[in-house]
Amino acid sequence: MTSRSNQFPVSSTWFHGLPIWTTDRPAGLIDRICLRTRASGIGFLPHAERALHRVAGKYLIIYAFIRSIPFTIELLNRALRRSHLPPCRFQVAAGKTVPEPIRSLADPPPDCSGYILLGDTFSGEIAPIEILLDWVPAQTRPVVVIPILNLAARDPFRVRFNTCWNTFRFGGRGLFSCGNPVDLNHLESTVRKPWNPAHIRRQLLRSILREHRVITGNIPEPRRQLIRRLVQSDDLQNLIRTTSLTMKTPPGKTKRSVESLIREIATDYRDFFPRLWRIVLDRYLFRLYDSIEFDESGLERLRSTIRQNKKCILIPTHRSHMDYITLSFGCYQEGIAPPLIAAGKNLAFWPMGFIFRHTGAFFIRRSFKGMEMYARVFRRYVLDLLQKPQPIEVFLEGGRSRSGRLRHPKLGFLRILLDAVQERHISNLTLVPISINYDRILEEDSYLKELSGQPKSTERLTDMVRNLHLLNRKQGGIYITVGDPLVLGSGTGGTECGVEDREEIAHELMYRLGANLAVSPMALMSTSILRLPGTSIDAASIPETMSELLKYLKTQSCAFTGDLSDNPELDRIFRRTLDFLIRIQYFEPESQLDSESRRFRLRPEVRKKLDYSRNSLAIHMIPVAVAGLAEIESISGTELPEFIVGLLCPHMHPVNPDRLVPALRSAREYLKAKPRDTATLFASFILPEIKIIKRVYRYFKHSVGPGLKLDSIRLKTHIEKALTLPDIEKDYPERFNIETIEFIRRCFQAHHILFRESSGRFSFLPAQPDIWERFEVLVPDEPADPSEPPPT
Repeated sequence: MTSRSNQFPVSSTWFHGLPIWTTDRPAGLIDRICLRTRASGIGFLPHAERALHRVAGKYLIIYAFIRSIPFTIELLNRALRRSHLPPCRFQVAAGKTVPEPIRSLADPPPDCSGYILLGDTFSGEIAPIEILLDWVPAQTRPVVVIPILNLAARDPFRVRFNTCWNTFRFGGRGLFSCGNPVDLNHLESTVRKPWNPAHIRRQLLRSILREHRVITGNIPEPRRQLIRRLVQSDDLQNLIRTTSLTMKTPPGKTKRSVESLIREIATDYRDFFPRLWRIVLDRYLFRLYDSIEFDESGLERLRSTIRQNKKCILIPTHRSHMDYITLSFGCYQEGIAPPLIAAGKNLAFWPMGFIFRHTGAFFIRRSFKGMEMYARVFRRYVLDLLQKPQPIEVFLEGGRSRSGRLRHPKLGFLRILLDAVQERHISNLTLVPISINYDRILEEDSYLKELSGQPKSTERLTDMVRNLHLLNRKQGGIYITVGDPLVLGSGTGGTECGVEDREEIAHELMYRLGANLAVSPMALMSTSILRLPGTSIDAASIPETMSELLKYLKTQSCAFTGDLSDNPELDRIFRRTLDFLIRIQYFEPESQLDSESRRFRLRPEVRKKLDYSRNSLAIHMIPVAVAGLAEIESISGTELPEFIVGLLCPHMHPVNPDRLVPALRSAREYLKAKPRDTATLFASFILPEIKIIKRVYRYFKHSVGPGLKLDSIRLKTHIEKALTLPDIEKDYPERFNIETIEFIRRCFQAHHILFRESSGRFSFLPAQPDIWERFEVLVPDEPADPSEPPPT
C-alpha cells in the first residue's frame, strides 16, 4: 500500500477491509498555526449543515472533492465536528492501490464516513468511483455521495480552493458548502441516463460548479469595460446615430451622454461591501429587531432554481427601507450571492449611494416620461444583466407602502422583462415573490405625515444622522416568506406571455405576495384592538378575538410566524405581545387601579399605526369578511358578494378578484356553523370601506350633482369633505388618508360613477339602477346629509 504526497503521514491502518488514514492532527507547524489562528471560524453554510443533518445516521456518507490536500481534509473534519457531525474516517483516492476487492464493512458504525477524490476538473479519472461502486452493493445501509465545495473567499475573483496559504491570506473567510447528493443505491431515480462512473463523476462536478456559481454570482466587470461594451452594442449605436441626426448634435457629444447615463445606472458590485454590511448588521440589526425569521425552505427552493441555471427575478413587497437590507443579508447568510437591486435614484445620495452601488444596487429614475434616450439605455442595461447568473431584485410596487396594503404595481420594469422573453433575449424567467412583514416599521411616523397629505421628504445624510436614536428602540420581528415562483417563457415549465399580459401577470404576483405575508401575533392583536370602538380598551376581550381569527386562518394556506405555526399557546403569545405594545408606548394603563383589570388607553395616532399591521391580513380576510357581511345582511346568492369583492379588488387591493371569489364558498360554509357574533367580527374587516363608498356616493349625489366638471384637485377636495363628515371621522379615523381617496376615485371610475374626459377633468354620473340597488343593500340605510350646498 502506497501513500500519496497529499495525505497526512500520521498513521495508516485497515478498518473492516477499508484503508483508513487517520487525520487527528495536521502534519507540520505551519498548518497547526494556521488552523488555530486563521481557520477557527470556517464551517458549513446553514443550508449545507441542514442537508448533512438530514442524511446523518441514515446513510453512509461519502464526501466528493474536486481537489484535496491534507489541510483541506483537516478543515472539513473541524467543520464537521463544529456542526456535530461525524468526521471523515477513510478515503478512496485516485492512484491509491487497494489489495483485492474491498471486503464489506461488518456492521459499520453510524459515524462511518469518508471522502473520494475526483481528481483534476478536466481529467477523466474515475478510479475512485469505480472502487466505491464495487463496495456499495455489500452494504446494509444506503450510501450517499455528497459533492463538497470549499472556498477561500466568496469573491469570484479569489482563488477557489481553501489551501493553507489561501486561508492565511484571506483571513479565514473560507467556507464549505455541498451540492445535490447522489444516492448510490437508487441511481435509477437520480440519473436519467444509464449510469456509469464517468456519468456520476460529471454529475458531481456539475453540482459543485453550480454551487460555486450560486455562492459567488457572476464575475464583476470593470465599469469602464462595461460602458465601452454597452456603447458599442447595436442598440445604442443606432440610438446615437438617430439622436445625433434628430437633435443635430455631434455623435461624440451624444456618445458621452449615453456613457453618462450608463454610469448613472450601473452597479459596481464588490465582495468587500457585502462583507462590510454583514459586520455592521450583525452588530446593529439585532439591536433593532427582536427576531428575523427567514423561510428556510423557500430560500432552498430559490437556491435550487439558481442551480438549474434559471434567471431569477426576486419580487419582494416594499414596506420599508429595511426590505432590501434584510433580504440581501438573508441571502448572504444562506450562501446565495446578494441580488442586484433596482433601487430608486433618490437613494443615490452620498455616501449611501456609493455603498449601495458597491453592494449590488443599480439606480432607476421614477419616471421615463419624455426621456427616450434614458429609457433605451436602461433597457439595454437590464437586458445585459439578464444574461448573468446573479438574481435581480425588483420592487414591483415602485415605492414603499404607507398604509400596509399592497400598492398598485408599476408595469414599466415588468414590460422590459416580458419583452426580453418575447424577443428571445432569454429563454425563460423565474419570478420569485418574496413577502416581508414587520411587527413595527422604522418609518411609521413619517408615513403618518405622508398619509395626511404632507409631501414626501427627500432622503439625505442629515436625516440618517437625525434618526440614529431609532437604533435604541425595539421594532419587534421581521418575517420573510418565499412564495411559489411564476415561470414565464416558452421553455420547460414556462408560460407563454406577451406584453399585453403584463397587467394580469402583475396582479397574479401581487396576489402571491399578499397571500404569503406571514400571519404574526402583532397582526392578530391589531385586528382585535381595532374592532373595539373608542380609545379605552379592555384587554380581557382580545384573546378570544385572536383565537377566533387564528382558527379561521388555520383553515387557509397561510404562512405563520414561528410562535403561531404548530400548537400555539395563545395566552403566552397574548401576554408577550401586550408587553411589547406597552414597551413601545402604544398602550398606557388608564389608572394604577386598572393595572390588574388590564384596561388601557390608546393614544389617538396609535389606531393608524395598528391599522398598518392589520392590513397585512387583507388578502386572507377579504373572502370571509364578504361572507360575514352577507350573513349579517341576509344576502342570498353569489352575485352580490362577488360584486362586493369587485368593489375592493383591484381598486384598493391590487389583485384579480377572480383569485378571491372561489374562497367565498368555503368562507360561507365556515360561517354557517358559527354564531352571528363571529360573522360580525369578520365583516368588521371591510365594513369601513363599504360604508365609506356609500357615504361618498351619497355626498356626490346630494351635494355635487351630475354633470359638474371637476379637475383632480377639486375632486380630491370633495372626497375629503365626504370623509370628514362626523360619522366617518369619528368611527374610522384610521381610514381617512390619501390612499383611501385614491381608492374611492379608482372604484368610482371603474363602476362608471366618475367619468374622466380626455382633458383630464372628471364629471359625476348617476350610477345605473342595478348598481345603486347593490350599494343600498351593503349596509343599513343612512339619512342623506344635505348640509353641504351644491357647489357653483
